[in-house]
Amino acid sequence: MNKVAFALIGGIAALAAAPALAQDEHPTAQNVAESIAACQLITDADWLHLDRLDSLGYEQAKKRAGGRRSAQRIRGLYQKRGNPTTIIIMREELDEKNCVVSASLPDTAAYGALAQELSGIIGMPVGQDGYGYVWQLDDHRLTVQPEGEQDSPFARFTLTATGDDGVPSAPEPAAE
Repeated sequence: MNKVAFALIGGIAALAAAPALAQDEHPTAQNVAESIAACQLITDADWLHLDRLDSLGYEQAKKRAGGRRSAQRIRGLYQKRGNPTTIIIMREELDEKNCVVSASLPDTAAYGALAQELSGIIGMPVGQDGYGYVWQLDDHRLTVQPEGEQDSPFARFTLTATGDDGVPSAPEPAAE
């Protein structure tokens, strides 16, 4: 996915604040860890169990339209009341069996601090790729990358189920 698409997703995520969330609220490492745990519970090597999100408190994000009472659901974006992260599961994530957590940041300097605080909760990363970090969480691989623009940065956490060898499973080839 290119940077323009990420910026679009980031913009949609910023607009999709649940009614109880302030749009300028940024998640804590604990909020991110909670959403990552939800991703672990729904992500298998061959399926994303979106039906489990509701029981975990995550609902389709809503964009206020016009009046206070009307809201349009945004397909592929999920939020939990009290947690300002967004779980993103668009077509690409479904195809690749990835669950993405987007966490807005107050500024670009907050990325490293968030990754460090998260390491205190989920354990130390097993690798680094440029500005990105990689964790192995049981049978899931978690990567994080800084994304967005200077004035609207966010961290993109991608969770993928892995096989016993710790290597992400290859997606099924598309039927012709």
